[in-house]
Amino acid sequence: MICHDASSLACLPYSKMETSFLVIFTFLFLQRFGTSRNTMISTSSNVTSIERERLSLLVFKQSLADRFNLLSTWTGVECCEWQGVGCDCRNGHVVKLDLRPSTSLKTDANLLQGELSPSLQSLKHLRYLDLSMNGFSGNIPEFLGSFERLEYLNLSRSGLGGVVPHHLGNLSRLQYLDLRNSFVLDHIRYDNHRTGSRFVKFSKVSIMDGLGWVSSLSSLRHLDLSGVTIGKHIDWFHLVNMLPSLLTLNLAYSDIDIPSIKFVNFTSLNSLDLSGNGISSTIPIWLSNLTGLMHFNLYSNDFHGKIPDFLGTFSALASIDLSSNSFNASMPDMLCNLSSLVHLQLSRNMFSGPIPANLGLLSRIEDLYLNNNQLSGNIPMQWRSLRFPTGGSEVTGPKIIP
Repeated sequence: MICHDASSLACLPYSKMETSFLVIFTFLFLQRFGTSRNTMISTSSNVTSIERERLSLLVFKQSLADRFNLLSTWTGVECCEWQGVGCDCRNGHVVKLDLRPSTSLKTDANLLQGELSPSLQSLKHLRYLDLSMNGFSGNIPEFLGSFERLEYLNLSRSGLGGVVPHHLGNLSRLQYLDLRNSFVLDHIRYDNHRTGSRFVKFSKVSIMDGLGWVSSLSSLRHLDLSGVTIGKHIDWFHLVNMLPSLLTLNLAYSDIDIPSIKFVNFTSLNSLDLSGNGISSTIPIWLSNLTGLMHFNLYSNDFHGKIPDFLGTFSALASIDLSSNSFNASMPDMLCNLSSLVHLQLSRNMFSGPIPANLGLLSRIEDLYLNNNQLSGNIPMQWRSLRFPTGGSEVTGPKIIP
């Protein structure tokens, strides 16, 4: 059984290592909410579950198809001992429901299937809800907006579709919201030997009534709407800009555009993903305010012009993906100032001229993609053991093939 004090929350689940920042974010979230001195994890407890909440969970279970027996422990009178259920140590209320399947199971198997029963509304003390990586059917239910104590909500790849209900704006305590409806398969090998990425989208999820409800989530730190169709006519930026505590903003493949303003309020942002939106623009000046960025992804858009110098002052940057755009300048020297950089993707652009001589200053670099540009020159000798996609093939060694 997992028993939670009212001041604690379960740890963040697995998140894809497309950014190491999310691992760090997970650790911090765990330290803040999952490992407080009042949190107890044991095989037995004197905590007595609430009968109304136990019956609610049983009705929910009966509405589902569970071919992997993930809910096989959901028997008996103490629901606080059931797999995926966490209770408040002091009063027995269910505060956590985590039905994300183990990574040891097939992630494409639609593990739990069926519609979400409204019986879950009886869990009025719920603060953590993870239904991700399943095969639920139907629309995202409006009753999720009734969990006023909720701090963590993950519906990514859950199978739920439809219009995102504005009732989620009632969750004023929410810190983590993941509605991601997609994932990207990295480093796909194409017939012409180029490497790239393929976007996979699941059930249709869209924003119809605008994003006004987002501005009510004043405690939000993580927002992922990747694959959720927002639409270029929606003013998402103004509303997200009202979230000063935001650390992660993922809007990949959401059919959005960006404004041409100068300043932003979410200056604490550490991770920004706007990939796959077909945005045609130069890199906007408001990005210069995000000096704490660790991960920056503009993959598969139509950004053009040159990379602005301010990007070279972002000392915390660990990964940059500007691949599959239309940048048509020389490879910027200032990127060599980024001593924390581990991953650099500049492939499939129109960069030309010599590779910067001081590229070797990037002492932590692990992945460097320069292929499908018009570059010439040498890779630093200290990187002889690394692999660099260049031109139409991968070569090992110091020589770049233009």
